[in-house]
Amino acid sequence: MFSISKNFRNVITLVSGTTIAGLISVGLLPVVTRLYSAEEFGILALILSFIQFWVTLQLWRYEQSIFIAKTQKEIGYILVLCFGILVVMTVLGILFFTILHHYNIFEYGVVPEYFIWIIPLVTFGLGTFLLLRNLNIRLENYKNVSLSTVYRVIGDFATKIGLGYAGYGVGGLFVGELVGAWFSTWRLFKLAIPSIKNSFYNISYRRLYSIAKRNKNFPMADLPSAILDKMTFILPVPMIMVLYGPFEAGLFAMSYRIAALPCSKVASAFGDVFQAEFSQKIREKNISGAISFFYSSLKKYLLFALIILLVSVILPPLLAATIFGDEWADIGNYIAIMALWHFFAFFISPLSRIIPVLRISKYKFIYDISALVLSIFSYLAMRAYDLNILLGIGTLTLANSLAYLIYLGVLIMIIKKQKVLV
Repeated sequence: MFSISKNFRNVITLVSGTTIAGLISVGLLPVVTRLYSAEEFGILALILSFIQFWVTLQLWRYEQSIFIAKTQKEIGYILVLCFGILVVMTVLGILFFTILHHYNIFEYGVVPEYFIWIIPLVTFGLGTFLLLRNLNIRLENYKNVSLSTVYRVIGDFATKIGLGYAGYGVGGLFVGELVGAWFSTWRLFKLAIPSIKNSFYNISYRRLYSIAKRNKNFPMADLPSAILDKMTFILPVPMIMVLYGPFEAGLFAMSYRIAALPCSKVASAFGDVFQAEFSQKIREKNISGAISFFYSSLKKYLLFALIILLVSVILPPLLAATIFGDEWADIGNYIAIMALWHFFAFFISPLSRIIPVLRISKYKFIYDISALVLSIFSYLAMRAYDLNILLGIGTLTLANSLAYLIYLGVLIMIIKKQKVLV
């Protein structure tokens, strides 16, 4: 009874912060859409597609090993390892983006050249944020994680609105992302590091290598899977940019952002607490408890997802023009079409945290390859049949919905295999 109560409190703590952050985002988006054009949002979305992809690579997935570290000293070693990798990958990110920009791959040539030197500041900040966020969750500092999410949104939108009134265009949008990333990162750093600062003394490089080698499953197996997963996630924006131009890419990106809010905020919080609780049961070798927790969580998340699905289909087409302005009226229909896609994402994504906990990343390749192949086929269909934007989004929705159903089947198969161990 105590563990259920504790888990519920943790969920409430994280969800309260992510819900407040989501409400702030929704409340301020109508202001931002009146300060920036859809085309400017399209260019920003293209830049963020690269950033989101690169942040996935930056730590080689070693940040996930924080959850299974046995001592605070080991956590200290993991942090040193991750920061070293982060510095190297940030430099490589500059080179990679320069190539995309120079050869206009996926229309990256439309991005102003000076962004080449600003983007690393965001990727480094987000990489640090991800690492410190996992650290705070492991230390059960759920309140810190919750507040950092709110601070990130406040810093982001306050900057965008201020620079938007000053007429800074896409540069103002991007600086908002930069401020939001570092505002939240600084808070997590300030609050978490003092509690484990003693772990950084007397670092042995031989011990550091040993820990990196012991956790090699994360870069060797989990990282390729994460790359495929992130490619599937970011590809729609470059696809829309190439096929329909920056204006439609901006509308699509805004629609996706709004449609994904419940998943990116609430479902992500569910996943964080689910991972912490599931990890604890596995560490305690309570396999039957972990299995029961998986199925009970599935039922709860599914109920939330059904409610969000109904709201997403009915309300956006009626309210989009009034809330966001006439230029953005079409996003209501886009959100309604995407609703099924995000329905599956909402209740399946949190459950997928069992994969890093059980160190069985190879199973995720089934989903990753399926999702990537289906996304590519949807792009080819959109191009071959010259589909209009609504049919194009519908094609992407069907492809990603099918991929998530495959993912659910894989997760249930994994849990059934764990039953044999009971």
